[in-house]
Amino acid sequence: MAKVKYRLTNIDRYIGRAMSVFFGGGIATLSAVLSVAFAVFVWITVSYLLMFTQSFAGAIYGNLGIVAFLNDTITEAGISDIISDIKKIDGVSQVKYVPPDEALRELEKSLSDYSALIESLPYNPIPPSVEVYVDRPEYLSKVAEKLKNMGVFDDILVPTEFANKVMRIVSVSRTVVISIMVLFLFITFVMIFLTISSAILSHHEEIVLYRLLGGSYMFIYFPFVILGIIYGVAGSLIGALGAAFAVKGLAPGIEALGKAITGVANINVGNILSVYMVSIVVGLILALLASVFSIRRFLVEMEVKGL
Repeated sequence: MAKVKYRLTNIDRYIGRAMSVFFGGGIATLSAVLSVAFAVFVWITVSYLLMFTQSFAGAIYGNLGIVAFLNDTITEAGISDIISDIKKIDGVSQVKYVPPDEALRELEKSLSDYSALIESLPYNPIPPSVEVYVDRPEYLSKVAEKLKNMGVFDDILVPTEFANKVMRIVSVSRTVVISIMVLFLFITFVMIFLTISSAILSHHEEIVLYRLLGGSYMFIYFPFVILGIIYGVAGSLIGALGAAFAVKGLAPGIEALGKAITGVANINVGNILSVYMVSIVVGLILALLASVFSIRRFLVEMEVKGL
């Protein structure tokens, strides 16, 4: 019981010393907290933008279909067998048969300025077709090749070039986001490392005195570990709160843009709450690691001096 009470007293003393350095740090404390806050803010915001980009691309992929025009030898009775065979192809998510009359109506809607000209045609020149949708854009070429091998289509239109552009956009976005995250991880680590190093230096005489009086390394340096945790907690919460307001402000405009381009009313971004949780935990761990590395540096110096 006495040992437990002693340990609790020590913990209270560690926290008290850490809070004293935290509130007495002035600009150094502010810079450390704001560096964590800004890093968490950036991580959450750019992660949201990346998640939306990926969801946006998924909505586009869902509307990308291979259009295969049937040849004249295919009868109405044989179309159901062809559709059944297409559904068995790996990567195919949906197959839709488009009769000539429906295709002409869609053409007339898309080319409304030329509706009079289309209506004046003596006959419908559009052959029956099949629209084939795939799970992922990587399957477009493979599915198109298998459709050609079926020998029942005169022409096959594959939106490969457009799909490749969308995939490149997503890939570049992912690379940019990861680069930004790594950059701010490094900046935050350096800021906290320098701040805690400065705090230790400002208490250097006190630390040497404690050591000469027999104080343990745990007693001397553990408050600075707690200080790093405080930096991480305070900065992460501030950054997450700021990001919440930023995402709330950005979301309506971004979703409206996605709807205008894809026609999808609600693009599901995913579980943004997990991004908040991960960012807060990363900010906390980063601050803790920076404090540990800073303390380790001074421990080595103390050992060299024989203290």
